[in-house]
Amino acid sequence: MTQLDAIALSESLRRRLADLAVAEARVADGHLARALRAMWADAPSRGGLLGDLWVEGMFGATASDDSLASLAREGLFSDALMCQLDRVGAVPRERRLYAHQAETLRLVATPRPGAEPAVLVTAPTGTGKTEAFLLPLLQRLSAQARGGDGMRALVLYPMNALVADQVKRLGVWLDGYDGVRFFPFNGETAETEHDARARGLVPSCPAHVLTREAARSGRARHEIVVTNYSMLEYMLCRPQDACFFDRALEVVVLDEAHLYQGTLAAEIALLLRRVFQRCGRRPDDVLVLATSATLGGGAPDVQAVQLRDYGAALTTRSPGRVHVVQGTAAPRSFDSIGPRTEAIDILASDAVAGLKTLAQPTGGEAHLWEDEERAAALAKALEPIAGPVAQVPPSPAILLHALMPRVDVARRLHDRLRLGPARLEELAEQLWPDADAAKRLRATGHLLNLCASARSSLHAPPLVPHRLHLLARGADGAGLCFDPGCTGPHDRKYPGRGAVNDQLGPTCPHCDALSLPLRACRKCGAPVAVARQAFGGDEDRLVAENQGR
Repeated sequence: MTQLDAIALSESLRRRLADLAVAEARVADGHLARALRAMWADAPSRGGLLGDLWVEGMFGATASDDSLASLAREGLFSDALMCQLDRVGAVPRERRLYAHQAETLRLVATPRPGAEPAVLVTAPTGTGKTEAFLLPLLQRLSAQARGGDGMRALVLYPMNALVADQVKRLGVWLDGYDGVRFFPFNGETAETEHDARARGLVPSCPAHVLTREAARSGRARHEIVVTNYSMLEYMLCRPQDACFFDRALEVVVLDEAHLYQGTLAAEIALLLRRVFQRCGRRPDDVLVLATSATLGGGAPDVQAVQLRDYGAALTTRSPGRVHVVQGTAAPRSFDSIGPRTEAIDILASDAVAGLKTLAQPTGGEAHLWEDEERAAALAKALEPIAGPVAQVPPSPAILLHALMPRVDVARRLHDRLRLGPARLEELAEQLWPDADAAKRLRATGHLLNLCASARSSLHAPPLVPHRLHLLARGADGAGLCFDPGCTGPHDRKYPGRGAVNDQLGPTCPHCDALSLPLRACRKCGAPVAVARQAFGGDEDRLVAENQGR
């Protein structure tokens, strides 16, 4: 397991992306190529192709005392399914479940004919919301006998990419398990076996029903249909898909439910009513599980009321039949000794640069990387802001797990990321508002690396787990200012003209002088500036000025 320096990587990507855009432009003019490269490698607000780096905290949810093994001993979870999930490594049997996962499992463990609830689960990103509906869904299908020939569970997504992700997960979870089969149904699903072979499609596991023909014929009877709401609309209209809808339907899952707002939410509610009607089921006959990271707002009690009303309207049942399960992020424990010295001077230094490798394979097994010399150097460098350590462990990660909770700025980083994502530059400014921009950015990068490296064991969560987001765009073209006295950046100037810019309008964003879009000859790469000029009457001709002559 290797830990990347994301800041250095983003800068490398910025340069590489600019080089790629210049190569794709095929401009046979060195001056113009250098100006374009300078612009496309700049910040996004100044024409750059790579966006700002965003930091998002990924704090785990509060854990429960339950595991699949303990629930199985209580008779609330299938032994066979527990062994299957443990065997494939999806959910180890003794691993403690998050509180929202365990609560959902207990809520729906016992079927309630004619009084099935709707359960809305919200939890922080990366805390197992998918498991919160998959575990009870598979448990329900494994524990009960089929009540008809159609689908027993409908898993509904707003887009195909999410369908594909779920298919991969189910392929791992159900590989070698005979209890449940699943059928992903969207525009990419093959019609016949011949069609699937021609397109090189193969099932993700034996439980994966691959073709529409097999699903409709009943040769490969499926329990779960994974689809999107557009395809579900088609299924309800097509006679050949009538076989999916009968009294077998037991569970409906709405993942990413926060995307169903306004008019779309009303359409989804009506779509579900049509599904229930086609299946000969009342809404209260079907268990509904909905999950999202961002439903509702405000204080937890206010949010619960909002969610309950939303769930009642979406799933067509009384608010009393809607249960809201709210997962909460588990805070880290800090014992800050306070800023005994200025932390930025230490954290910006090379002495505390982030670890490069966390895991080291030994005899086929991985363990935390050990380097006594590196650990001793870190302990010495961090002592002014973290205090001394009685005995330096050989693993730098374990050392950091002991030291970083004492660092006041690590606590402030943790507290800020718990509030939501932050742009890296803004995060650095909030941590060190009075410091030099370049220095505080370097210190923040090192701080993030150290807090992500600090852990008690290889599989334990880090002190401040986080995710980095970086967006890019394509090169949509460029313009050239025609004023030699243009006030634009010097490295974007073209000899005898002004600066290259990312605007395709008639004026330069730097000096308001005339600016024209740039094009390159497809054959020789000669750059030209393009404009339209009226020649009397209604005649309008394209005029190009070759900038290389």
